[in-house]
Amino acid sequence: MKLGQLERLLREGEPIQVVQKTSAQCSMPGEVPIPIDSNHSDMVKFSSPEERAFRSVIKYMESLVEKRSRESLKQSLERSIIKQECSFYVDQKEYHHRFLEPSVTAYAEGIFLASNNLDYERWRVDTDPSHTLVYSGFPSLAHALPIFLQDLAKVEKESLILNFSYGSACTSYRYDLTLKGANHKDLCMAWTLFCQATDSYSQDVQQQLFLSFLRVLLAPMNDDELSRVYDDPEEAFTILMGLSSLETILEALEKSLAQVVTIRVSQNNGCSKLKRDIKMILDLDEPSTEHWKELFPKIRTIIRHLRKDGITAKVLIMDPPVIGNLELVPGSEIHVTYDKERQDCLTTLYFHNSRSEKVPARYAHTFEWLWKTPEYLAWNSTQECGTGLLLIEGKPGSGKSTLMRFFKDRFSPVSSNKIILASFFYHARDGDSERNHTNMLRALLYQILEADESFFACVQPIYRQALRRDELWDLERLKEALRACRRHVLSRSLFLIVDAMDESENTDRTDIIQFFQKLTERTDGSDGKCLVKVFLTSRPINELHPSGLNGVYRIVLQERNKKDIESYTDAFLQNSVFDSVGGAKPALKEYIMEHADGVFLWVHLVAKELVQYAMKGSRQGKLLKFLKSLPKSLEDFYQRMLEGLDSDDPDDLVDGKRILQFCLFSHRAMELHELEHALAMPGLPKDPEPEVASWEIEKPTSIRRLLTQCTGGFVDIQESR
Repeated sequence: MKLGQLERLLREGEPIQVVQKTSAQCSMPGEVPIPIDSNHSDMVKFSSPEERAFRSVIKYMESLVEKRSRESLKQSLERSIIKQECSFYVDQKEYHHRFLEPSVTAYAEGIFLASNNLDYERWRVDTDPSHTLVYSGFPSLAHALPIFLQDLAKVEKESLILNFSYGSACTSYRYDLTLKGANHKDLCMAWTLFCQATDSYSQDVQQQLFLSFLRVLLAPMNDDELSRVYDDPEEAFTILMGLSSLETILEALEKSLAQVVTIRVSQNNGCSKLKRDIKMILDLDEPSTEHWKELFPKIRTIIRHLRKDGITAKVLIMDPPVIGNLELVPGSEIHVTYDKERQDCLTTLYFHNSRSEKVPARYAHTFEWLWKTPEYLAWNSTQECGTGLLLIEGKPGSGKSTLMRFFKDRFSPVSSNKIILASFFYHARDGDSERNHTNMLRALLYQILEADESFFACVQPIYRQALRRDELWDLERLKEALRACRRHVLSRSLFLIVDAMDESENTDRTDIIQFFQKLTERTDGSDGKCLVKVFLTSRPINELHPSGLNGVYRIVLQERNKKDIESYTDAFLQNSVFDSVGGAKPALKEYIMEHADGVFLWVHLVAKELVQYAMKGSRQGKLLKFLKSLPKSLEDFYQRMLEGLDSDDPDDLVDGKRILQFCLFSHRAMELHELEHALAMPGLPKDPEPEVASWEIEKPTSIRRLLTQCTGGFVDIQESR
């Protein structure tokens, strides 16, 4: 350095660094360095206001002042807002108590199926990858939200459980405000969830969390918006929420939730516990499609961000919009539509049991004795233990199927449980499908699931496993499904009616009978609240012999139906054709009762023959003699009817033979038009090849008359239902 002419110090020689660069910086957040080509003495002495360095410094200082003013305003808002009561909070417990239907229980239609759904059970498990469950179309589901909360509270004691019903927002909004993005229901949802999440913490912690929430809302505000909030201190927070976009509000909620689960909660024993799970239930109250498309992606983002941070976050959404595609992500987001899966399952189970439509109704006042028999009374009692299998055993033609139909139509249970009746009528003449045990169990399970949707909760896991197999319903899987129905947690009574076990296929018959017996046995209440009883009818067969079937209630039909046969005999003898031979009626009745031997069908065939004979005007002695000439067994009676097919017209004999062959060898009952077309085809070896022209003219003009004329009563026509 040297002294200059004006006595100023001047630099001389090579420049040297007097201070380090870092010593010229303040290291403040947002600091902007402004380079100035001057020494320490001259760098703050500007030649004019237009100098570029001066303008850069002034501009930066003005921004600092503006920023400081903006931060001061935000801090001022924070201090004033934190003391306010917010109109966006909706007390969900009060809403549930005041506005939701109190009569709705966990067992109501739709609700039991929702709370016991396999997808819901998986959703509750923290390790399951599905984090979003959407329920559509379930009746009264909004009223069941408290039920879900209670259920979660029992098993999710370490989870943060949040809930909001969009229907509750309609009762709380009181501020007239032009909203920027979010509608008032979204505002209520976000703020109510925030309040629920922070409720268990101390006031100081709540205040810190609120400030964090508040700062996210304030960050994107411009000066005009901040001023608008500041100008109305009494409604500052309401205005702030209203001016915030839905994205910003949900971002604030997300950050708050992430903070909440990292704060330890004090326990009664003095220890603290960290909550790392969040489960939310949102009842959207069927929003518009546009609202859904705006709201759901943001909810999805919250869940994904929380899960990315290691937080187990899940959401259950009720009542989304009624649209075809909710645009969910398979695997992690599950959509369950009310009753769809049960209906799909029913479609796979359906089997048309044609025999049930053909069983004739009972004659008036018959079979009433059933309700008073000791065996039936014991079987129908409400005892919890012992077997529940009732066997009606009878000869061929004794009226077993008719009795079964009578029971099905007139059954009056003793139990107060909800009753489900399911039936199947085996029938060998209708083909192999009507003899098949698998089809029998399919039909029973179908009727159970159709009658009571709650049973689908028992069967759903088995059905889903079956969908992954080549054979959907095999015998073992059906038995497993019926055993699952017995374990139903609700009080139910299943009455399974199975007719003509003797006509079922021989294969697995013993196994099926043992399965039914085991299904009805109860030793205690540990295997569910569903009572199962089986009503079985059969001719005497080895599989049902008393020596191999212990503890079964057994009624031998021909030992009990004598009064029924007497009533039927008295009724047909009242026919006007017997008026001229009235004196013979007691003898006719006595002979019939003596030889009926409990076989109702024999009496029915005898009555038809007697009526036809009496219509000829026969005398009393001849009528009794004719009765005694009739066969005394069904087999002999059928032989007589076959011999009666002899006719003077050889064409009638041919047609009758062919009709019987078609009916006997068909795998199912034939339709009338099928039989009509079959008869038009040549049937003898010497007949020529069929032609369309000849086939048309060979069709019977009246198939019904032909059946009456050529089959001697062996073929019945049953009208389809």
